[in-house]
Amino acid sequence: MWESLGFRESPFNTNPLVARQEDVDLLVGRSSESVDLCTQLGTASEGVLVISGRPGVGKTSFFNIQQFLLENDQALFGPKILAARTLCPVQPSDDIRKISIRALDSLYRSVNEWCSINKVDLPQQTKEIGKWIAGTGTSGFSLGINILGFGGSVGRTTQLPKISDATFEAISDAISAISAEVIELLHFKSVVIALDNIENLSDELLG
Repeated sequence: MWESLGFRESPFNTNPLVARQEDVDLLVGRSSESVDLCTQLGTASEGVLVISGRPGVGKTSFFNIQQFLLENDQALFGPKILAARTLCPVQPSDDIRKISIRALDSLYRSVNEWCSINKVDLPQQTKEIGKWIAGTGTSGFSLGINILGFGGSVGRTTQLPKISDATFEAISDAISAISAEVIELLHFKSVVIALDNIENLSDELLG
């Protein structure tokens, strides 16, 4: 049925995030929301943006299309972002460490998929962090990483313990290290991590 209406699949399917050209022409309206999103992404160097609405209203489709336009320099304005390609689910029982590990894994998968699609070598440090997440290599290995500085700031070096012992701060360092390589080596302005069901986060954790 959905094919006869111009959709490749049910628009209510919110499983993997997919940024693709064929969906762009299916977006009708939402121009003011597009401007708001691009403005926020262009003016905030970090933070959380919330896309909300009733189930089935088209939040995921809207987000996918905006990601595609920004990643491929087709948006009227806004930063060139590396699109999120997996949703990072948030459960009511999650603590900040569980969410941060899931967010790190989601970011790694997005970078890995973009590099695979575009036949680009995965940046070396990102590759090592992927092994660290999976716990492969030397059993329970720790990892030294470099976090690049931008805008005149000085980079730094830090040590990640084995992932079972990693604190929230260590996981945040790994996210920063991957983000730095995406910006420095893959030439994006920023990265996106898509949290699903963010309403399950308390105001304290969201802050």
